[in-house]
Amino acid sequence: DRESAVKEGDTIVTSGVGGIFPKDLLVGKVVSVKSETHGISLYAEIEPFADLRHLSGVFVVTSFTGQGSGLQ
Repeated sequence: DRESAVKEGDTIVTSGVGGIFPKDLLVGKVVSVKSETHGISLYAEIEPFADLRHLSGVFVVTSFTGQGSGLQ
């Protein structure tokens, strides 16, 4: 929302909420925060930490504490 504390340079990690991805996996860095065209909310542009064009290996998480538990 418009009151979000997210700012340029912040690190984005997974929340673990929903049980799909474990908590605290590094996703990327906020490169900009902009207003939606309607002006009600903001969105952030994220630069992924991984160079998705040059992956040579992938780590697959198959289970973790809290998996499938919904809100934690």
